[in-house]
Amino acid sequence: MRLLVVEDDLSLAQAIVKFLTYQNYVVDTAPDGQIGWEFAQSCAYDLVVLDIILPKLGGISLCQKLRQTGCDTPILLLTACGSKNHKVEGLEAGADDYVTKPFDWQELLARIRALLRRKSDLIPALLTWGDLILNSLTCEVTYGNTKLPLRPKEYKLLELFLRSPNRILSCDAILEYLWSFEQVPSQDAVRAHIKGLRQKLKAVGAQDAIETVYGLGYRLRPIVQRLPNVETPPLPLPPEIQGELQQALADAWQDVQSQILERVHLLEIVIYAMPADKPLEKLRQVAIAQAHKLAGTVGSYGFMAASHQAQQIEAQLQHHPLLSEDIKSQLQQGVLRLRQLLQGAPAIAHQPPAAQDALTQLASRIQFTRDFEQLLNKAQQHHQPLTLVLLRIENLKSLNHQYGYAFGDRLLYSVSSALGDASQTCGRWGSRTFAIALYGMNGTQTRHQYLSKLLQTLDATEGTPVIVKFTSAIATYPTDGQTSQHLYQSVESLL
Repeated sequence: MRLLVVEDDLSLAQAIVKFLTYQNYVVDTAPDGQIGWEFAQSCAYDLVVLDIILPKLGGISLCQKLRQTGCDTPILLLTACGSKNHKVEGLEAGADDYVTKPFDWQELLARIRALLRRKSDLIPALLTWGDLILNSLTCEVTYGNTKLPLRPKEYKLLELFLRSPNRILSCDAILEYLWSFEQVPSQDAVRAHIKGLRQKLKAVGAQDAIETVYGLGYRLRPIVQRLPNVETPPLPLPPEIQGELQQALADAWQDVQSQILERVHLLEIVIYAMPADKPLEKLRQVAIAQAHKLAGTVGSYGFMAASHQAQQIEAQLQHHPLLSEDIKSQLQQGVLRLRQLLQGAPAIAHQPPAAQDALTQLASRIQFTRDFEQLLNKAQQHHQPLTLVLLRIENLKSLNHQYGYAFGDRLLYSVSSALGDASQTCGRWGSRTFAIALYGMNGTQTRHQYLSKLLQTLDATEGTPVIVKFTSAIATYPTDGQTSQHLYQSVESLL
């Protein structure tokens, strides 16, 4: 899949590209909003990662411009910590979600995957061609019981064929899918990768999987079969993969450390040059911009203390247009402290994604799956039923377009409040879907009691009457599945 990252902080953009490339995405970068707009017009992207504060064309303006032209590509905003107004404005402008800087890399990946799933209406986690299986969650390829080691470009090439089983792919189409604008090679590179992929497939017994359509391109031989479109919960990265990812980020830090320290030095010079008790707005805005970028960047590399220090410097500059000698001295000491904090090695330890959804205050999807697993273990030990309910707002998108995203957010919050009052274990499963786990209750009893309670609560909400369409599905242990994975698949296949 092809992503566009619009970020003016080049060091952070470089780290994001390295991280997402490691996850087998093709990534283009734009340093300002105007170039981001031009990129978005020239290529069909699967998702846009968009910083809010950008030169030439701001992130919110770019988001509005894309939506006004009918672009429905998912947009993920990167916002500064505490900038609530920016978050609201971004969502009102048509963004689908946001991540707060400094962000945890696994949360960034989880939100990107969630938006891509939403766009594709449940992308299958497993793609198959006979005995050939590609797992897009673990990035593993097997043929029968044999694991097939592929290079990153070979993996992306095979995934492209499996996701487009009935399509003839020209060399130009493959080039656009596999390489970013900065890296496009000749068509000979495509032929070389196809040759290498064919040889590896043949070595494990998957012969003639890719055929040449002379004069047109290549395609997968039409015997591909897909597993049902079931959205699988995100799996944690294996320890060895997590270690490799941390090493990749550590390497990225080595590449940008000198740039970051130069930015600290610039901040130091600007603060020193600002006269005490005299307004010099241009210098102050330069200092605020540098502190803001530092706060968002260094935290993403694991320097959380340095990120907090940069946030304090930014806040002081914003709150004190006129610097007293005392405030100026505090700022200089703060920059010195910031420099010291950045001299050590980055602590790029994995931080678990948030346990609570920011909008609804319910458990996040990852936290809900953990809670559900505990309830399932309890049900198995005590021979009790356990029901999983998924509740989806079918017309949320049209309501957002008709009444605004603020209305949609209030609706989501109202539904979450009703669910929170009516059940002990519930969470936000997706952008418009809620999950409920009910211990010791059968499916019929669950559907009647809890959905009735929800509708009664929503009927009591003041405001303009609107039609809200719900779809629900249930799966109960042990009749519909013995494991959490089987229950997830069972209930999602019914939605």
